[in-house]
Amino acid sequence: MRTNLLLWLLLVSGLAEAQDKPLYDFKPADDRIRGWVDKAYYEGAAVRIVKNDSVLFEKYYGNYTPETVAYIASAGKWLAAATIAAVVDEGKISWDDKAEKWLPELKDQKRQATLAQLLSHTAGYPDYQPKGVHPDDYQTLAESVRHIVDLPA
Repeated sequence: MRTNLLLWLLLVSGLAEAQDKPLYDFKPADDRIRGWVDKAYYEGAAVRIVKNDSVLFEKYYGNYTPETVAYIASAGKWLAAATIAAVVDEGKISWDDKAEKWLPELKDQKRQATLAQLLSHTAGYPDYQPKGVHPDDYQTLAESVRHIVDLPA
């Protein structure tokens, strides 16, 4: 009887201890980001990791707050590609869809490029930022499309 009670207590205390440990350890990432900000590599940063609508980790570094707006420019390309890939996986769009299906404003041969070509940079488009043209610092899809429409194909 004593042995059973001892085993039960060990099991319960082990389960309680396991429940106290977080499921994910974000300390290595937290340390790395804090180090970058502390060394002034970045003026600030914000991280929010969400899974199944639950925030697993959220932290602001340096001069960043929940209200900080940061323009990510080209750093968002991977996110756009991943989002498009997820929608392709759902069957709502196809890698073979032509650009004109989603951006009917496009003219000339730019209309015929497929999503796969656009995301793999094989559509044959020339340098999209010619000299003398407004820099690519648009904040909306509509602004970007207006800029791209008149560029040479």
